[in-house]
Amino acid sequence: MAFSLTWLPDVLKAAGLKVALVEGWETRGRGEMGKVRGVICHHTAGSRNGNMPTLGILIKGRSDLPGPLAQLGLGRDGTWYVIAAGRCNHAGKGNWQGITTGNSNLVGVEAENTGSTKDFPWPAVQMDAYRRGVAAILNHVGKGPEFCCGHREYALPKGRKDDPLFDMAAFRDSVAAILNGTAGPPPLIPAAEPPRPNGQAGRITLRRGMTHPLVKELQARLGVDQAGVFGPRTEAAVRAFQRDQGMLPDGIVGPKTWAALDAPPQQQPVPVGPPPVVKEIDESPRVLATPVAPAAPAPPPAGGITLAEAHDVLADVTAAHPTADWDERLTLAVQRTLGALYLLNPNDDVDGDAGPRTRGAWALFAADARLAGGGGAIDPVGTRRLIDASKNPAAFIGAPIVQLLPDFEFRRAKRTVNQQRSVEALIQAATAQKLTKPQIAYILATAEHESDRFATLEEYASGAAYEGRADLGNTQPGDGRLYKGRGYVQLTGRNNYRAYGTRTGIRILELPYILMNWASLSVYVIVDGMMRGAYTGRRLDQFVNKDQQDFRNARRVVNGLDQADKIAAQAQAWLARL
Repeated sequence: MAFSLTWLPDVLKAAGLKVALVEGWETRGRGEMGKVRGVICHHTAGSRNGNMPTLGILIKGRSDLPGPLAQLGLGRDGTWYVIAAGRCNHAGKGNWQGITTGNSNLVGVEAENTGSTKDFPWPAVQMDAYRRGVAAILNHVGKGPEFCCGHREYALPKGRKDDPLFDMAAFRDSVAAILNGTAGPPPLIPAAEPPRPNGQAGRITLRRGMTHPLVKELQARLGVDQAGVFGPRTEAAVRAFQRDQGMLPDGIVGPKTWAALDAPPQQQPVPVGPPPVVKEIDESPRVLATPVAPAAPAPPPAGGITLAEAHDVLADVTAAHPTADWDERLTLAVQRTLGALYLLNPNDDVDGDAGPRTRGAWALFAADARLAGGGGAIDPVGTRRLIDASKNPAAFIGAPIVQLLPDFEFRRAKRTVNQQRSVEALIQAATAQKLTKPQIAYILATAEHESDRFATLEEYASGAAYEGRADLGNTQPGDGRLYKGRGYVQLTGRNNYRAYGTRTGIRILELPYILMNWASLSVYVIVDGMMRGAYTGRRLDQFVNKDQQDFRNARRVVNGLDQADKIAAQAQAWLARL
């Protein structure tokens, strides 16, 4: 049976706000609400990372306080999450305007913020949405701005709570201006750029729901599936890019975002170890005395769900759920566990959107685990397999039998930070193999070129062009797409995946997505492969050694003379920096 606050999403949408419905919100609550007489504003005191990382806690509660903990959550990007239509445990003991029953008579809003002065001021888009959302609720219930309070103002005894940190008197003044019509509209983003210096017309502003040729261009630059429709995955990638650039993360691609996308990545200083010396290449793999299982990735910034929380959500599945019907909570749980297995990027892909990337990773897992029905749905058997696999990743994806560096974060399209981390790791791995500076420079140039200047570890093309390529070992239908280019060297073809699965002990032949999501594994593959001549039979030291520095023909180590002059120039630039 639905509770009474089912009007919340309609009221917020009518105010022009972004609204996301959390599955089961209509029937979620600690009982029925009384008459709504106002709003209490809170902050979550959650993580600094992600848009709404505390959502799971707001739904389920804490060990000391059962959920739901608020009717509404407000993400950093201004999205309103409708969590519950019933009474929630958000107020506690207190008094505001004579109201002492806050849980029953005041709507609770938990806005994502750490509650630290380091997380202040709040994002402008979040504060604008906060004011307009509160004003819309008060207008609906026929109350003025004085019936909006901060939790610290309501709570007794005084000093029991400190949220939110912003000035509530100024906040009420802004709400009042919205209610009486004197507040200006939100600042509008121009519909297009001004004409560009080359005389071309400016690019139009893109936002969620649009279809346009520029959407595919945008998706390619952000490393998102190029469906040509500006959907939730694309919007999430835009927001992530905007945050990385220190911009307002509104998910809209206007003139400022286009300019940021066009800007070249900043060059990072390159750490240099002691001058290495040339040694004869050892053809045997570096075998560890005790194979080390891959460490589970740190909890992702997006989604804000821990692995333990994901296991709890999956354990609650009692029937089959087709992938098309997954709600945000189930999607986050699946994504988090697949991220622990490197079938998804644990930093990029935990976003609550069951899009093509998530469905593809789940289908790959389901096929490998031989689940009935394949990847079209998830059921209790599938969730049990997924929980077991993510609790012991080495048993499912394999344990490395070669020495890998500690894993590090690589996020699609975040070129600046990716370059810094990648270059450090590549230099460390190459130096450990006693490669020379010119050899290291050429490896860096190759990685830079193949990863689109450290933007992606996955080839942008679909891989269909590799279908039927017997020279690559692609003899089975679908091999071209399954074994397309991945990693810093864009490893391609069934033969190469099989060879590096055998060499590393990781099941990349069966689970090829691992290579684009496990950055330190990709570091090993490029350094080892170029050093040993694993790709074409040509070794790097045949072209770059103490007697010669043939950066142009060194391209034959990877891919004939494709882009040889360009990569040679990049290698010279890296050598100058080393």
